[in-house]
Amino acid sequence: MRPSGCRALSYALDVLVFFAGCVVAVVAGSTVTASGSSPPLVQVLAAIVLVVVMSRFPLVLSQGAGDAVIGFEASVLVFLAVSYSPAAAMATWVAAMVAAHGWSRKTLRTRMFNVGLTTVGGALLVGVIHSYVVQENTIGELVAVVAGCATYFVFDLLVTALSLSVETWTAPTAALRWRSVPLGLLCFVAVDTTGYLAAVLARSQAAWMLALLLVPVGTILIAVRAVSGAQLSQQRLGGLFEAATEAPDWSGEDRLEQALVSKAERILRHTHVELRPQPPAAGEIGCSVAVDGRPDRFLVARRVVSAEPFNDEDARALEALTAVGAAALTRQRLVREMTYQARHDPLTGLSNRVVLTDRLAETITRAPADSIALLYLDLDGFKGVNDRLGHDIGDQLLIEVARRIRPCLRSSDTAARLG
Repeated sequence: MRPSGCRALSYALDVLVFFAGCVVAVVAGSTVTASGSSPPLVQVLAAIVLVVVMSRFPLVLSQGAGDAVIGFEASVLVFLAVSYSPAAAMATWVAAMVAAHGWSRKTLRTRMFNVGLTTVGGALLVGVIHSYVVQENTIGELVAVVAGCATYFVFDLLVTALSLSVETWTAPTAALRWRSVPLGLLCFVAVDTTGYLAAVLARSQAAWMLALLLVPVGTILIAVRAVSGAQLSQQRLGGLFEAATEAPDWSGEDRLEQALVSKAERILRHTHVELRPQPPAAGEIGCSVAVDGRPDRFLVARRVVSAEPFNDEDARALEALTAVGAAALTRQRLVREMTYQARHDPLTGLSNRVVLTDRLAETITRAPADSIALLYLDLDGFKGVNDRLGHDIGDQLLIEVARRIRPCLRSSDTAARLG
């Protein structure tokens, strides 16, 4: 399938998910309006604020095609689902999702997809919890909550992986690393069941005691952000370390540039990187690859999937990688210059005595004696040119003689200046 077809299919999937979320929101809103059984306004506002805050502390599972972002704000939905009717819980959840994703820095398309995805996933969670008639504050109710959270997590992860797979046109196995799923599921269920604990406290204790849960929940969210940040930092540092250790083995400018682009795509994750003369445009980041004797070019990166915009850490990582690449290019240039100077006459550019001696010895060893020819040329009266006209004119004469000799050579011939 052509890339344009991939994009069209990806757009269609995102629109379908958003439309499904709109259907759920309309059904929930109309049911609450008809029954008049909505939660108190104070609790609705508190739930929205909590969701907005908790959505800023997601667990990021770095996948092959894109990052799967798992939020823990569903714990608020668990509280609503256990405490109120399904329609009232969903209506409040939809309002909270619109507020949370409306503040996001992502593209409008991504925000619409996320609202639809979390709305449908929330409907599955609420449906699972209310599909079994169990007594309050029992193991059965807790099992229903755990099953609902697990259903939400699996649905969110699979649909996200499908969206990333379609957008990048990669296999679903490349868009989802199964080894990261158990840890994400365990963390998601463990954190979101705190919503059930809050509901149990609300049933039996004073309302102010719910504030006691803010400390452990806040600690968990901060720890999750630290784990996610450490994972991303480890990926960046790992890529930079590999680039620094492999740079001396990048032989040739073409290979070096290809390696530089490849390392940048790994370090920044889910990006398209290129070396080009133009500086980065809006939505891109880039650094100048400045090497003496060459026109400046820019190593520019842009996102290829719906993801968070580049941040300061991404920019610093790209800057560090660019420095590694510029140093490698400079080192290769110096090596070429030193090699050239060691084997060529600095004035005429012809091979020097060392090269002539090596070529002559090699030819004598390998070739028959009757196939070897050595021609020695001298310039009569050259000393007089230097004495009368000066050494600068003498140098120009030598350069001109070398220029005229070169067209007379075959590819197997060697011209050298012995002086």
